[in-house]
Amino acid sequence: MSEILKLDNICYSYIDGGYERQILKNLSYSFEAGTFYTILGASGSGKTTLLSILAGLDSAKSGDIFFEGRNVKEIGLYKYRRNMISIVFQQYNLIPYLTAVENVMVAMAETDNDLPKDKKAVAYNLLEKFGIVKTKADRLVSQLSGGEQQRVSIARALASNVNLIFADEPTGNLDTATEKEIITVFEELAHEFGKTVIVVTHSEAVSKLSDHRVFLKNGILTDLDDQSDNK
Repeated sequence: MSEILKLDNICYSYIDGGYERQILKNLSYSFEAGTFYTILGASGSGKTTLLSILAGLDSAKSGDIFFEGRNVKEIGLYKYRRNMISIVFQQYNLIPYLTAVENVMVAMAETDNDLPKDKKAVAYNLLEKFGIVKTKADRLVSQLSGGEQQRVSIARALASNVNLIFADEPTGNLDTATEKEIITVFEELAHEFGKTVIVVTHSEAVSKLSDHRVFLKNGILTDLDDQSDNK
């Protein structure tokens, strides 16, 4: 498979009580297209910080990130976030006074990527693909269950026609049965849609079903599938 995202000597630190705390230390790792990854690590290990840097929401102190061979600094963080990646949040981050289909269409309006003219039809189709039938797609998202709202969030992430999808503890608020359903959706995104899915999670159930599990400890990513650093 081809490489879609590469980290090259990423360092990140912050000042805590007068001391510099090093979170990421010369971290290098490559993510491949069409693959479902999970990032594990103890609380405070820097998983969310790493995800923020990967998604262009924060910047590393040093080092580079390459998307499809291009340095993200050259692409520009705004363009990278707008056109090349999507994020699925634990709290869904949906607009409560809009319907499910309207939430998906908002994402389609916020990208410069080429999209079909009939955006509403595409939004309905995406939602149906992830188990949200038209009658539910026309409801306010506040009237949907937590699992249904997360499915809407995933459909929204896919709607902007990007190949790289991040998720931050996406099953943290869901019961076990719904968690399994969401894992299946992530598998479909990677294996049927060819997307790269990178999930930060505490859930062993989620990690065991991903293609690659990586563990963040002492600022370094270790591949749990072969117990060696992927650098």
